[in-house]
Amino acid sequence: SLQREKDDRVSNLILPDVVSYSSVISAYASCLDRPFGLKRAEELLSELEGLAEKECNESTIDLNQHQNHASKPSGGGRHPDGFQLNSTVYNALLQAYANAGDTSSAEKLLDRMISLHSRSLKEGGGGPFKKVRPNTRTFNVVLNTWAKSGTREAGAKANELLLKMEDMSAAYRDRINQPDIITYNTVLAAWSKSAGYGPTPSNTKEIVGEEAAYKTLELLDRIENQSYRIKPDRISYSTTIAAFANA
Repeated sequence: SLQREKDDRVSNLILPDVVSYSSVISAYASCLDRPFGLKRAEELLSELEGLAEKECNESTIDLNQHQNHASKPSGGGRHPDGFQLNSTVYNALLQAYANAGDTSSAEKLLDRMISLHSRSLKEGGGGPFKKVRPNTRTFNVVLNTWAKSGTREAGAKANELLLKMEDMSAAYRDRINQPDIITYNTVLAAWSKSAGYGPTPSNTKEIVGEEAAYKTLELLDRIENQSYRIKPDRISYSTTIAAFANA
C-alpha cells in the first residue's frame, strides 16, 4: 500500500544522531575562524542536549504505551544510541577551548559534565546523560589548558582540579577518570610556570615563586610513593628541576 511504501521510505532515511552531531561539533571546534567555530559548536552541543532530553522523555512514554511503540517507524541509518550524549562529544569542544587558551570556558564545560552525570546518578543511573562522565582525557585537556596558560594561578588551579579528579576516581573505584602520568606531569608543569612569578604584597595567599617550586617537589614525592602503577618519568623530574630554576 501507499502507506507501507511511505513508512519504508521513512525507515530508510539516514537521520541525524549523536555521531553526526559529534562530527559537526568537532569540525566547528577546529574551524580556522575560531570565534565563529566555537560559537557554532556550543550552539550545536546545546541543541544536542535538548534533543537527548526530548528523546529520553519520548522513550519513557513509548515504554508506557508499548502498543504504539511497535508501530512507530524508526530511522534505519541511525546510531542505536540515538541522541544520547557521551564524553567524546564534550571532549572535542574542550580541546577547542584548550587550543584557544580559554581556561574559564574549559572549566565551565567540565563542571557541566560533572553536573549532568551527577543528575543521571540521582535518576538511578539512567537518563540522557548517563554516558556524560568526565574521563582521564577530559581532565587532562583542562589541566593542559591551565599549564599552557602560564598564569600566576596556573599551579594552584591545576592542583585543585587534580584533587577533584582523584576524589572522583576514588569514588567510582575504576580507571575511567584515574590520573595517569600525563595528568601528574601536566600539574607539575603548571606549578613550574607559577614558580616563575614573584609574590605580590597584595595577595599573600598566592602560591608562586619558591613556594610553587616546592609544590612540584611535594607532588613528585607523592607520585613516587603511590601504591599503584604510575611512576615518575624523565619529564616528571626535568619539570621539577625546571620549577626550581624558574624560582
